[in-house]
Amino acid sequence: MKIILSYLIASILTFSSVTAEGLDGNAWMEYKGKESRMDSFLEGIVQGYLLGKRSNGHHIKEMIEEGKLLLDKHPERGFGYHLYMVDALSLQCDKKGTTLNQLIAIIDKYIRNNPKKWHISLETLFHIALVDSGLFTCNPKNYRDNEIQKYIRHSF
Repeated sequence: MKIILSYLIASILTFSSVTAEGLDGNAWMEYKGKESRMDSFLEGIVQGYLLGKRSNGHHIKEMIEEGKLLLDKHPERGFGYHLYMVDALSLQCDKKGTTLNQLIAIIDKYIRNNPKKWHISLETLFHIALVDSGLFTCNPKNYRDNEIQKYIRHSF
């Protein structure tokens, strides 16, 4: 039986479909803000990272809705907890009106203000910066069992 568990969701969404190919904060600092192809490349990585995260989340939710995956019921939080985790980890719940340029600026500021973390992969730095920004906050009330009926199945 295929059951979505928190660790499975986390592992799927942690590994984005777009990677920074070994680039870290040091590379960001070396190339970001300079008029070069690398600057555009870094911005493209951010865009690809966001699209990859969101695409993974949508794909998982489609599989749940189609019955290819079955939500497991969390003992205290119900079925919605795992759906909440899918949306939270795939950065689905952004503030209305948030732009790509705004997100790039947030990431840039985070990396520049954290030189102790420049050795960390860009993918990880992106995730930390965006989560810390508070722009991607899912409301747990939207994931109560009565709100997500189309995703709840008890068998295949």
